[in-house]
Amino acid sequence: MTRIVQEIPPHCLVQTRKCPTCRAQITGVYRQFASAEKLHEWIESSGMERIMLRPLRCPRCDGSDTPASQVMPSHITAYVDGVILGEPMSLGEWSTAVTGPNSPPYAVTLSREAAETQERAILEFETWPPSAFEAFATAYVRDTVEKNRLDDIWRRWTPRQWSDAFVAAGIPQPSRPSAYKAEARNHVEPILSTYLRKAIADVQFLSLPVWAERVATRLDPWTAQYLVLYVPLPETLEDMRTELIGRFVRKSSVHGNAALFGRLRDVQAALDEQRAKSRRLLEQLSEQRREIAERDSRLATAYARIRTLEDQLARQSAEQTAEPRDMAKRAQWKALVADLRAEVARLERTLDRSQAHPIDWLTEQDSDDPTPPCQEVFDLQGKTVLIVGGPWAQFPDGEYPCAILHHDGHREEGLEAALNAADIAVIVTSHISHNSYWRVREEAADRGIPLGFTTATNPSRILDLASRIG
Repeated sequence: MTRIVQEIPPHCLVQTRKCPTCRAQITGVYRQFASAEKLHEWIESSGMERIMLRPLRCPRCDGSDTPASQVMPSHITAYVDGVILGEPMSLGEWSTAVTGPNSPPYAVTLSREAAETQERAILEFETWPPSAFEAFATAYVRDTVEKNRLDDIWRRWTPRQWSDAFVAAGIPQPSRPSAYKAEARNHVEPILSTYLRKAIADVQFLSLPVWAERVATRLDPWTAQYLVLYVPLPETLEDMRTELIGRFVRKSSVHGNAALFGRLRDVQAALDEQRAKSRRLLEQLSEQRREIAERDSRLATAYARIRTLEDQLARQSAEQTAEPRDMAKRAQWKALVADLRAEVARLERTLDRSQAHPIDWLTEQDSDDPTPPCQEVFDLQGKTVLIVGGPWAQFPDGEYPCAILHHDGHREEGLEAALNAADIAVIVTSHISHNSYWRVREEAADRGIPLGFTTATNPSRILDLASRIG
């Protein structure tokens, strides 16, 4: 297996993942230490629980290994003196659902732009100071006392937790362990505030989804639900809160309305089902990419062999071919060329069949095809092709067999007029906003405009797709 790594220090923690596209093992240094003793001290004090997940993008497949659930590390490994210590530890699975305003009900869509926006919001939230949670902590203490939830919280506390809480709050320890609860009722505000702030620090450090999966169940239900419902979050992360309400908040006399939470649980179930479907599609896509890569490699090898043999045949002079031995060798080469051409034709037919029913949101892949624009396009004469998205400010100049309309895929202006004039439309899915994507898709369906999807940015590839759907 190919490994793509940073230089690994002698004493460090390393996060890793496997790229689903090229299967390479991506490695990044999470934390390094001055000595083996410092590393062991950190592991002992943290319990390997407060671990921030950082994106590990594949440099080979950048842009193809999104959404965010595909770029987060899956394991962490400790290195001491440059040698792996123990076995890699699983970090679980990180995923975030993003729904757009024009999406069908419960349809989960993941775009690179949305994933990067959420990643930035998570990192921003990690830096929020304690003062940002003052009002929240005050409300938590007030509601806990008013709703008589103290016993619900303290019932699960161990003597170690009581001792840590008293130390953190700066309260003298009672003489007997059995006196902790009675003494705590005289210091409710500092003890509850300290307890809540530790929970907030965990949410900030791990991000809300990871905290919910790994840490939330260690809290009492009242505090876990209160955090999910009311902890301040950046606006971008509010979708995460909505998703987690259905999982953590149940009908109760304090938190909520039965119909509301029943609805949220239905949404959660639909999101889980859609996420499983998305994973299956990603697996199919990765398998299809690997098959196409293997066929392309075999085709390239066959073409190179054909060119070599044809060059050798061309260099044969009339005098050389006059000898019976040379004639026999030339006949062998011709037979080999014919066999190779037959194999190339078979592989090309197989490749065409494999691409006949591609996944609808990735119908074309970009390539380094040097073919001049439109060399292979003959059936677009007299038509107008609308291209939405792409990395260009305007579509590249060239002699095309059709009229070209280009819209950058990020503004609303001009899109309606472009759709009115279009006979065929092609969306460059790697360079288009979410709203524009759904608008073009819906408008094309309503108007009966043939519509194609591609990640290619080569004009000839885009127009070749247009010729096949037109």
